[in-house]
Amino acid sequence: LGDVDAGTLHRDAILKHSRSHTADAGLTLDAVSAHLHLSRRLAQQLLKGAGTTYTDLLNDERLQRARASLMAAPHGAVTDIAYACGFGDISHFNHVFKKKFGASPRQLRLTAQRPSVES
Repeated sequence: LGDVDAGTLHRDAILKHSRSHTADAGLTLDAVSAHLHLSRRLAQQLLKGAGTTYTDLLNDERLQRARASLMAAPHGAVTDIAYACGFGDISHFNHVFKKKFGASPRQLRLTAQRPSVES
């Protein structure tokens, strides 16, 4: 594998597993670590080395999926989309969504649906 070290391989495995199970509201670092036969602490250290935490990684992945779903399904219920993306609490979803994108899911959707005006 050349210059790729074990830490990088483990970190990539954490990312891959987390991305493929993002919609699971019960997904935790403990579950991912156990699946990959890593200690929780090692997983935390690997993510810290990449400049992130498991919570941030998972929220970011879920938020990106939710944003894409909101744009793709303009009439889908925000609540349904949040649950489908792995969020178990709607107020938490709304809070982290607004913090990440600067607008609520509804506001972002309304802005995206407006026809652009060209000068």
